[in-house]
Parts: sequence; structure tokens; C-alpha cells
Amino acid sequence: MSGDKRKHASLDSFVTITKKPLVTSSSSQLTESIQSELVTHEIAQSIDGEPEESENTDPSNVNQNLIVIDSRPDTHDNDIGFQLSLHTPLTDETKYKLLTKPFQPDKKYTFPNQYGKNGTVRRFMLTWLDQHSFLSYSPYYEGAFCTACSLFSPLASSQSAIIFVHYPCSRFRQLKHFTAHIKTHINSENHKTAIVRATNFVRTFENPSSGIDYQLDRNRIDVIEKNKSILLSIIKVVITCARQNIALRGHRSEDVMSIREHLDAVEAPSGSNFISLLKQRIDAGDHVLRSHLEQGNRNSTYTSSSTQNEIIELIHEHILSSLLSRVGPTTLYSIIVDGTTDSSNIDQLSFLIRYVDPHSHKIREDFLGFVHTTSSTGEAIAEHILSCLKRFQLSLTNCIGQTYDGAPCMSGIFNGCQAIIKRFCPDAEYMHCTSHLLNLALIDSSSSHFIRNMFGIIKSVIAFFNDSPKRSNALKYEIERPDNDYLIIIFPKRVFCDTRWVERNVAIETFLELYIPISNTLDVLRIEGDSSSEQLYHPINSFETIICTCIACFLLGEITPLSRLLQTPTIDFGVAHHHVSSVLKTFNVREANAVDYFKNIVFEQAKEIAKELFVQPSAPRTYQRRHGQHILDPEEFYRDQVFLPFLRELKANVDKRLSIFGHPRIQLLTRLRPECITAKSCSTTELYKQLTEQFSDRLPQPLQLFVFALFMPACGTIVFVPFVLIYASLT
Repeated sequence: MSGDKRKHASLDSFVTITKKPLVTSSSSQLTESIQSELVTHEIAQSIDGEPEESENTDPSNVNQNLIVIDSRPDTHDNDIGFQLSLHTPLTDETKYKLLTKPFQPDKKYTFPNQYGKNGTVRRFMLTWLDQHSFLSYSPYYEGAFCTACSLFSPLASSQSAIIFVHYPCSRFRQLKHFTAHIKTHINSENHKTAIVRATNFVRTFENPSSGIDYQLDRNRIDVIEKNKSILLSIIKVVITCARQNIALRGHRSEDVMSIREHLDAVEAPSGSNFISLLKQRIDAGDHVLRSHLEQGNRNSTYTSSSTQNEIIELIHEHILSSLLSRVGPTTLYSIIVDGTTDSSNIDQLSFLIRYVDPHSHKIREDFLGFVHTTSSTGEAIAEHILSCLKRFQLSLTNCIGQTYDGAPCMSGIFNGCQAIIKRFCPDAEYMHCTSHLLNLALIDSSSSHFIRNMFGIIKSVIAFFNDSPKRSNALKYEIERPDNDYLIIIFPKRVFCDTRWVERNVAIETFLELYIPISNTLDVLRIEGDSSSEQLYHPINSFETIICTCIACFLLGEITPLSRLLQTPTIDFGVAHHHVSSVLKTFNVREANAVDYFKNIVFEQAKEIAKELFVQPSAPRTYQRRHGQHILDPEEFYRDQVFLPFLRELKANVDKRLSIFGHPRIQLLTRLRPECITAKSCSTTELYKQLTEQFSDRLPQPLQLFVFALFMPACGTIVFVPFVLIYASLT
């Protein structure tokens, strides 16, 4: 062998200039030591004595000196040569397709001729693909690749290892000595390793659970799912306690060892409701939770008070986020705030927002949380409210209303909370709570000493029976006697509340229904020697108390449904104004026909009760002497001195306190109700003008005010249209 021989054995004389480069997934892994050994004396020699077709092993030429024929561009998806020439990492899906569904030439496929220097012709044979299943023919390069080695081969260590891997078997000398080349390739360690890797790859791709990485990931997933199941059981217990208003903690705390020791003792008392409910879940078949509490790490049982508080806080954040997600960036809302004191005597504010749900078009009132306060001044409360709006990310410009009670610190026009809030929210009109206003109207209407005395007597009687089980049982026995037939058998459980007149009205109705059993029970207790019952028996059996109770029940009966209606979260101003107007009209009718109403309903009911108690209807004598009047007829006296004054005060105070419904914007929106639009006196031009003046700044387009013209023809056939739908169309 001479130096000329080595010089002759170059890739320039073996491979012509390529049109497209070829990059395999393993070619980038060639090292300098391997590249220097690509040309060996054994490969450089001609196997059959012909002159060598030398191959240049320069790394730059390895990827560039291939002839691209590309005779079948329609086979690129499963052509291994084309896929390797893309210079991009192959996906697992592409590798799987190349291994299982490579391009397969049929019997009609014409393989190109390769010519030797002496004119000899060689051509690739289809039988070679049938004999060696690992080979894939590439129409892109018109040569054969070993699919497994091209995708998964280790670093090549000799020139012979490059054929079928980095170069296709396509040239004349390779085809002439194909048997020797393929035998050398099959016996190489690189090929054996690549076949094993390819087999494992196909098996793992078809069955991912057989892969090691999947097994490791599966174990991790199993641990995660187990932890989720444990936390879910604990979270459900916390949610159950919260929904049922059950305290989580008990009279003592329990450590892990104590919990494990009494885990099966379901009937034994636990230190807390939380642990007791966990035992109930275990007893019901929660084996994952049992295993966790029995065998889990002592420092990660997730049963501590800190974990409970963290779960509660996360639940709070989730609920709060869900509520606030309904309020869009353009949703108009009002704030409702009221002060209260919790069981630990800490002052706090209850914070709510009222808005129209943009999806369901329904009015919602959502409670957002409590805010602890240290000062009751209007400035301090306003600061807390503004900080809440900022924390909840509610736009101040979208706040169009604020509702509080009538305390000076809240309603003051200069330094009150509502005045300070309006500096930051100019459109936030202050409105005193209508239910509070109605309550104040009822308080103002009780100025008559007859009504006040009646309320005081009833309050004392209710407290008398509720303070003693013996008295309460005696009353219950009297109510449930076989000869009695009362619709109400439950006595009021609480005394009158000055701020909850609805309960007062209900108590009066119940008291009037049970008036005779109450009197009989007091008589029985009086005979048995109860001195307190003696003090209450005589006032109860006076006609003055009987008639005043009937008067209050008759007149306040119209107030009770109105008060409950004003506390409804989904009520709108139109409906509220309609019901307030109806109550005032009812009062006017009763005042105009006071003689008939009082005689046929109130006085008749009082006479029936008095007859059962053997009480004679009469007017108070002291009143006659003091005022020099001689009204001997009890019906006339109680009608003129009690019924009519109480009715007039009630009507005047309700009208005065609930004058909020005369607000211009409220009156204007009320006119959008179907019954108002279809009225003959309705001027659409004037209505549009007023709506433009009041609400044009709140509409994306002022022309949207013409929306009421769309449903005007249908208003005549509509029985009732929720006022909120009209308001939602404007906002």
C-alpha cells in the first residue's frame, strides 16, 4: 500500500456533489476520534481488485455529499431519507411510523441503475428488503437505510458503520458487494444495540404503561391521587361543619397518637367535632383515610387547627372568586353595609354588593365578607369600604348606589360615611334601607298610649311564659286540649325586638290567635298561687287590651308582607313602589270607610274574644273624667280615639319614611314598566328625552334608549315583565 493509494481513497471520487444535505438524529453525535478513523486500510482496498471509489470522511461532507433524486415526493411522510434530511428532531409519532409503516416499493417499482467504471450495471433488488426487515428504501435518495440504526444507533466507530446509517446503500460498489456490507452491518454491536432500542421504542409507544418513565410517573401520580383523596375527605368534613354551623374544635385537642388509639371507637366521645366526623367517614368505609391516619407521617396528618384554618381560607377565596367573577368590568353595582357585633363582642361590618347578573339578567345580592372595625366614625367606616372595593377590584366609577342604616355616622351629609363615599363614587346615591325606614315608620306610629300599653302587656306575657318551663307546659296543655281547635299551637319564643317589627307583627297575630288559652292558663296559675300571673291576668282580661290587640293586628297585617317584601334580595324599585302604593291606598280606603271596617271586623272580633272571657265591652272611665268627654259607646270611643289615630299616623309615617320612591331616577325607571308604557298618557318623545338626560352617560350608545320601542307593541299582551329586564337593557 502506498501513499497514493491512501490519497486516492477519498469521498470526492466516491460521492458526487449533493443537491440537499442529510442530517440524521445520530450524526450530530459523531466525535472527532471517530471522524479520524472513518477511513481505514481495510475499507480503502478494493474487494474485487477494481480501483477504489474513495470516500471523504470530513464531517462537513458527511452531511452534504449525497445525491438527492426525490423520485417519489408523495412518500415523504414515511420516507426515512426525506425525514432525516429535514435537519429537525423527529417526533415519537414520526419515528413510530418510520419503524412500522415505512415506504415499501412494489414489484413494479423501477430502481435506478448504478454504473461502474468499466460499464458494469448494478441495481437495488427488491428481495433484499424482504430478506432484511430492518431495511427501508428511500425514494428521496434512491437507497436503503437501516431504520433502527438511523434512528437509534450509537456513535459509529468505522467506515463500514456509516453505510445504512449516515449514507444510504445506493452506489455501485455498495450494491455490488451488498451481501458483504449487510453482513458486516448485521454483526456490528451498534446495529444490535439499535435493534433492541427500536424494539423497546415500538413496544413502549404502543403500550405506554410498559415504559420505565411511565412507571416512575405512574407511581408519582398514584401518590398524588392518594394525597388528593385524603385531602378531599378532610375538606368534606370541614365543609360539612361550615354548612351546618358546627364548631370544628371541641373542649380539648387531640394529638396523632390519641387519634390512632381511638380511631375505631366511633361511639366514644372525641375532643372535637372534626375528629369525630373523620371517624365517621372511616367507619363508613373510607379506607384511604384510615390508612393515612394509622400509618401516615405524624407530622403530616393534616388534622391540625392550622390546616383547618388554611382549608377554610382556601374555600373562602374560591367562593369569593366565584362571586366576583359574575361582576364584569362594566357591571353597575350598589354596596350594602351594616354594622353588627359578633359573639366575641367585636365590631364588624357586613359587606354586600347588589347587581344585575349579566348572564341571567337577575338581580343578585352577594355577601362578600365581614370587616373588623375599631372606630364607628363615618370616616373610618368609609375607609374600610373603599379598601374593600379596592381589594375586590371593583371599579369605583361603576358604583351607583350605597345603602346603610340611618345612623348619623352613616347618613351625615357632611362627614357621614355616605358623603365620603360619594367623593370617590360620584354616582353612588345614598339610600336608607327601606326595611329600616318601614321599621322607623312603625315606631313613630306607636305614640298612642293605648297601643304602647298593649305592646307592654303582650311583651310581659310572652316573657312570663318563656321564662318558666312549668308555665310554658301549662299553656301548651291548654292549647292542645281536645275541645280546642287552634290553627297556631306554637307560642312566640322571643320578646319584641325594636328593630324587627316583622317579628313583632307575627307575635301579635299569634298572641291574638291564642288569646283565650293564654287567659285560661293565667287563671289556672293564679288559682295555684302564682303571684306573677295575678298581675298579668287582670290586664289581659280588660276590654282595652283586647280591642287594642285586634286593632294592631288588623292594621299591621298589611305591613307584615310589605316588610318581608322589602327584604327580598331580588326585588326592584318598580315592584317595591307598586306594593308601597298599594298599602297606602289600602290605608286610605280603610280611613274613608273606618266606620264599616271597625264595626264589622275589628270590634266584632274583640266582642267574640270578650264574650269567651266574660268581659263586658266598655270605654275606660278615667278617660271620660279627665277629658270631660261623655263617650259611653265603646265602639265609637275606640274607633275615634285608637283606631283612626293609629291608622292616620301609620299612613303618614309610611308615606314620609318611604318617600325615597319619589326619587327622579326611580320614578323615571318605574315609567318603563309595560303598564306605564301602554298608558295613553305616555309620551315616548318626552320619555326618551328624560332618559337621555338621566342615563346617557351610562349607555355605550345613547340610541340604545330606543330599545323600549321594540317591546312597546308587545306590552299590551304582557301580563308581567320583570322590571330588572328593563333596567338591564339600559345598563
